[in-house]
Amino acid sequence: MPDLRPVTAPRGVIARWEVWHDGRRLGWIEQKHLTGARLPFFEAIAPHPRTGKPMSLELHTDHEDRVAVLVEFAEHPERYRQHWS
Repeated sequence: MPDLRPVTAPRGVIARWEVWHDGRRLGWIEQKHLTGARLPFFEAIAPHPRTGKPMSLELHTDHEDRVAVLVEFAEHPERYRQHWS
């Protein structure tokens, strides 16, 4: 089961959590409010498998879905090649 740790959010971000699993930081999730949207969105951000630079694994309204995406990305980054820009 992944461990979520709240961290200080940068300006413009409502909340932020680091996602850890088996002692390894998988990435983080940022809560964002999009203009005109009624629900908050959550963005999963993971380190690029080659460069280590932060890359977005897209927005979703389900927080738990973003946690699952980070876990899956850590196990199978090749499934997310479309995000490897």
